[in-house]
Amino acid sequence: MKVTRDVVRDLLPLYLAGEASPATRELVEEYLALDPELAREERSSQESLGLPAPPAPRPDVELASLARTAI
Repeated sequence: MKVTRDVVRDLLPLYLAGEASPATRELVEEYLALDPELAREERSSQESLGLPAPPAPRPDVELASLARTAI
């Protein structure tokens, strides 16, 4: 399944509220890294709403993701 801009836009409210799962956070962050325009919109939305930056993922998220792909 291809993740589209519309899908990421649908997930942004959960992401910005800090309520997204680690997998969803990773998906959104990976997409935003590839779409600078949407990343700017996300930062603008975050600033205009006065929201703090989303919490950083747990330190072991990358390692856990790597372990899942190595299986």
